Amino acid sequence: MIKAIIYKEWLKTRYFVAFIVLVGLAIHIYSFLTIGHSFRNTGRAELWDLIVNRSHFIFPSLKYFPLFAGLLIGVTQMVPEMVDKRLKLTMHLPVREKTMTTYLIAYGLILLTTVFILFNVVLATFLHLNFAWEITATTLSTTLVWYLSGLAAYLLSVFCITEPTWKRRIPNILLSLLLLHFFFITDYPAAYGYFTFGLVLLILIYSTFIYNSIHRFKTGYQD
Repeated sequence: MIKAIIYKEWLKTRYFVAFIVLVGLAIHIYSFLTIGHSFRNTGRAELWDLIVNRSHFIFPSLKYFPLFAGLLIGVTQMVPEMVDKRLKLTMHLPVREKTMTTYLIAYGLILLTTVFILFNVVLATFLHLNFAWEITATTLSTTLVWYLSGLAAYLLSVFCITEPTWKRRIPNILLSLLLLHFFFITDYPAAYGYFTFGLVLLILIYSTFIYNSIHRFKTGYQD
Protein backbone atom coordinates (compact mmCIF):
# COMPACT_ATOMS: atom_id res chain seq x y z
CA MET A 1 0.00 0.00 0.00
CA ILE A 2 2.79 2.40 0.89
CA LYS A 3 4.40 1.78 -2.50
CA ALA A 4 1.09 2.64 -4.14
CA ILE A 5 0.87 5.90 -2.17
CA ILE A 6 4.42 6.89 -3.11
CA TYR A 7 3.70 6.05 -6.74
CA LYS A 8 0.60 8.25 -6.60
CA GLU A 9 2.72 11.13 -5.27
CA TRP A 10 5.21 10.58 -8.09
CA LEU A 11 2.46 10.70 -10.70
CA LYS A 12 1.32 14.07 -9.33
CA THR A 13 4.75 15.65 -9.25
CA ARG A 14 6.85 14.00 -11.96
CA TYR A 15 6.38 16.69 -14.62
CA PHE A 16 7.10 19.43 -12.12
CA VAL A 17 10.25 17.61 -10.99
CA ALA A 18 11.40 17.57 -14.62
CA PHE A 19 10.62 21.29 -14.87
CA ILE A 20 12.64 22.00 -11.72
CA VAL A 21 15.60 20.05 -13.10
CA LEU A 22 15.45 21.94 -16.40
CA VAL A 23 15.24 25.30 -14.62
CA GLY A 24 18.10 24.34 -12.33
CA LEU A 25 20.25 23.27 -15.27
CA ALA A 26 19.51 26.51 -17.09
CA ILE A 27 20.47 28.60 -14.06
CA HIS A 28 23.69 26.68 -13.47
CA ILE A 29 24.71 26.78 -17.14
CA TYR A 30 24.01 30.51 -17.24
CA SER A 31 26.12 31.03 -14.11
CA PHE A 32 29.01 28.96 -15.50
CA LEU A 33 28.93 30.80 -18.84
CA THR A 34 28.89 34.15 -17.02
CA ILE A 35 31.94 33.20 -14.97
CA GLY A 36 33.69 31.89 -18.08
CA HIS A 37 32.99 35.22 -19.76
CA SER A 38 34.50 37.01 -16.77
CA PHE A 39 37.59 34.80 -17.00
CA ARG A 40 38.11 35.77 -20.62
CA ASN A 41 37.42 39.49 -20.28
CA THR A 42 38.67 40.48 -16.83
CA GLY A 43 41.08 37.66 -16.06
CA ARG A 44 41.17 35.12 -13.27
CA ALA A 45 43.30 37.34 -11.02
CA GLU A 46 40.72 40.13 -10.89
CA LEU A 47 37.85 37.70 -10.36
CA TRP A 48 39.75 36.01 -7.52
CA ASP A 49 40.38 39.45 -6.01
CA LEU A 50 36.64 40.17 -6.05
CA ILE A 51 35.91 36.89 -4.31
CA VAL A 52 38.71 36.82 -1.75
CA ASN A 53 39.29 40.49 -0.89
CA ARG A 54 35.87 42.01 -1.55
CA SER A 55 33.73 39.02 -0.48
CA HIS A 56 31.87 39.03 -3.78
CA PHE A 57 29.57 36.04 -4.27
CA ILE A 58 29.67 34.78 -7.86
CA PHE A 59 26.47 32.71 -7.96
CA PRO A 60 23.65 35.14 -7.03
CA SER A 61 21.32 33.59 -9.62
CA LEU A 62 21.08 30.43 -7.47
CA LYS A 63 19.61 32.29 -4.51
CA TYR A 64 15.89 31.70 -5.00
CA PHE A 65 15.98 28.51 -7.09
CA PRO A 66 15.71 26.13 -4.06
CA LEU A 67 12.90 28.25 -2.59
CA PHE A 68 11.01 28.05 -5.89
CA ALA A 69 11.58 24.27 -6.09
CA GLY A 70 10.36 23.64 -2.55
CA LEU A 71 7.21 25.72 -3.01
CA LEU A 72 6.42 24.09 -6.35
CA ILE A 73 6.67 20.54 -5.01
CA GLY A 74 4.65 21.41 -1.91
CA VAL A 75 1.88 23.01 -3.96
CA THR A 76 1.72 20.30 -6.63
CA GLN A 77 1.75 17.54 -4.04
CA MET A 78 -0.90 18.93 -1.70
CA VAL A 79 -3.28 21.15 -3.67
CA PRO A 80 -4.73 18.16 -5.57
CA GLU A 81 -5.25 16.43 -2.22
CA MET A 82 -7.33 19.38 -0.99
CA VAL A 83 -9.62 19.34 -4.03
CA ASP A 84 -12.86 17.62 -2.99
CA LYS A 85 -11.04 16.77 0.28
CA ARG A 86 -9.21 13.82 -1.26
CA LEU A 87 -6.68 13.92 1.56
CA LYS A 88 -9.36 12.57 3.89
CA LEU A 89 -9.57 9.43 1.77
CA THR A 90 -5.81 8.99 2.04
CA MET A 91 -5.92 9.49 5.80
CA HIS A 92 -8.67 6.90 6.23
CA LEU A 93 -6.65 4.11 4.68
CA PRO A 94 -5.65 1.31 7.09
CA VAL A 95 -2.44 3.10 8.05
CA ARG A 96 -1.96 5.28 11.13
CA GLU A 97 -2.49 9.00 10.47
CA LYS A 98 0.99 9.99 11.68
CA THR A 99 2.60 7.20 9.67
CA MET A 100 0.82 8.27 6.48
CA THR A 101 1.73 11.91 7.10
CA THR A 102 5.36 10.93 7.61
CA TYR A 103 5.42 9.05 4.31
CA LEU A 104 3.93 12.02 2.45
CA ILE A 105 6.44 14.45 3.96
CA ALA A 106 9.35 12.06 3.46
CA TYR A 107 8.50 11.72 -0.22
CA GLY A 108 8.79 15.45 -0.80
CA LEU A 109 11.90 15.89 1.34
CA ILE A 110 13.75 12.96 -0.25
CA LEU A 111 12.79 14.13 -3.73
CA LEU A 112 14.02 17.67 -3.13
CA THR A 113 17.15 16.54 -1.30
CA THR A 114 18.09 14.28 -4.21
CA VAL A 115 17.69 17.10 -6.73
CA PHE A 116 19.60 19.54 -4.51
CA ILE A 117 22.48 17.11 -3.95
CA LEU A 118 22.82 16.54 -7.70
CA PHE A 119 23.06 20.27 -8.35
CA ASN A 120 25.53 20.71 -5.51
CA VAL A 121 27.72 18.01 -7.04
CA VAL A 122 27.62 19.86 -10.37
CA LEU A 123 28.47 23.15 -8.65
CA ALA A 124 31.24 21.60 -6.54
CA THR A 125 32.79 20.01 -9.63
CA PHE A 126 32.85 23.34 -11.48
CA LEU A 127 34.34 25.13 -8.48
CA HIS A 128 36.96 22.45 -7.94
CA LEU A 129 38.12 22.76 -11.54
CA ASN A 130 38.38 26.55 -11.47
CA PHE A 131 39.00 27.74 -7.91
CA ALA A 132 40.94 26.95 -4.78
CA TRP A 133 39.41 24.72 -2.11
CA GLU A 134 38.77 27.68 0.22
CA ILE A 135 36.57 29.40 -2.38
CA THR A 136 34.77 26.13 -3.10
CA ALA A 137 34.03 25.56 0.60
CA THR A 138 32.85 29.14 1.12
CA THR A 139 30.55 29.00 -1.90
CA LEU A 140 29.02 25.66 -0.96
CA SER A 141 28.42 26.77 2.64
CA THR A 142 26.56 29.81 1.29
CA THR A 143 24.40 27.85 -1.16
CA LEU A 144 23.71 25.25 1.54
CA VAL A 145 21.61 27.82 3.42
CA TRP A 146 19.61 28.51 0.27
CA TYR A 147 19.03 24.81 -0.33
CA LEU A 148 17.86 24.45 3.25
CA SER A 149 15.39 27.24 2.51
CA GLY A 150 13.97 25.01 -0.23
CA LEU A 151 13.28 22.22 2.26
CA ALA A 152 11.77 24.72 4.68
CA ALA A 153 9.60 26.19 1.91
CA TYR A 154 8.30 22.72 1.07
CA LEU A 155 7.37 21.94 4.68
CA LEU A 156 5.78 25.32 5.27
CA SER A 157 3.77 25.17 2.05
CA VAL A 158 2.38 21.76 3.07
CA PHE A 159 1.68 23.17 6.54
CA CYS A 160 -0.30 26.10 5.13
CA ILE A 161 -2.13 24.22 2.37
CA THR A 162 -3.39 21.42 4.61
CA GLU A 163 -4.75 23.79 7.25
CA PRO A 164 -8.56 23.48 6.84
CA THR A 165 -9.60 27.05 7.78
CA TRP A 166 -8.53 30.45 6.43
CA LYS A 167 -8.79 31.84 9.96
CA ARG A 168 -5.62 29.92 10.78
CA ARG A 169 -4.19 29.61 7.29
CA ILE A 170 -3.53 33.35 6.94
CA PRO A 171 -1.54 33.59 10.23
CA ASN A 172 0.28 30.40 9.19
CA ILE A 173 1.30 32.00 5.89
CA LEU A 174 2.55 35.12 7.68
CA LEU A 175 4.49 33.00 10.17
CA SER A 176 5.96 30.98 7.31
CA LEU A 177 7.15 34.12 5.51
CA LEU A 178 8.79 35.30 8.71
CA LEU A 179 10.55 31.98 9.22
CA LEU A 180 11.75 31.85 5.61
CA HIS A 181 13.23 35.32 6.06
CA PHE A 182 15.87 33.82 8.37
CA PHE A 183 17.39 32.04 5.37
CA PHE A 184 17.91 35.27 3.43
CA ILE A 185 19.12 37.74 6.07
CA THR A 186 22.44 38.27 4.29
CA ASP A 187 24.23 37.28 1.08
CA TYR A 188 27.68 37.64 2.62
CA PRO A 189 29.66 34.47 1.76
CA ALA A 190 29.60 31.86 4.55
CA ALA A 191 27.99 34.38 6.90
CA TYR A 192 25.76 31.83 8.66
CA GLY A 193 28.59 29.59 9.83
CA TYR A 194 27.48 27.39 12.71
CA PHE A 195 24.02 29.03 12.65
CA THR A 196 23.35 26.69 9.73
CA PHE A 197 22.78 23.96 12.32
CA GLY A 198 20.15 26.21 13.87
CA LEU A 199 18.41 26.39 10.50
CA VAL A 200 18.40 22.59 10.33
CA LEU A 201 16.76 22.56 13.75
CA LEU A 202 14.14 25.02 12.50
CA ILE A 203 13.37 22.70 9.59
CA LEU A 204 12.84 19.80 11.99
CA ILE A 205 10.48 21.97 14.03
CA TYR A 206 8.60 23.01 10.86
CA SER A 207 7.91 19.36 10.06
CA THR A 208 5.96 18.90 13.30
CA PHE A 209 3.53 21.67 12.32
CA ILE A 210 2.21 19.60 9.44
CA TYR A 211 0.91 16.81 11.70
CA ASN A 212 -1.36 19.29 13.48
CA SER A 213 -2.71 20.76 10.23
CA ILE A 214 -3.46 17.36 8.72
CA HIS A 215 -5.10 16.16 11.95
CA ARG A 216 -7.32 19.26 11.96
CA PHE A 217 -8.21 18.64 8.33
CA LYS A 218 -9.01 14.96 8.89
CA THR A 219 -11.26 15.67 11.89
CA GLY A 220 -13.03 18.52 10.07
CA TYR A 221 -12.13 21.53 12.22
CA GLN A 222 -14.02 24.67 11.17
CA ASP A 223 -13.00 27.14 13.91
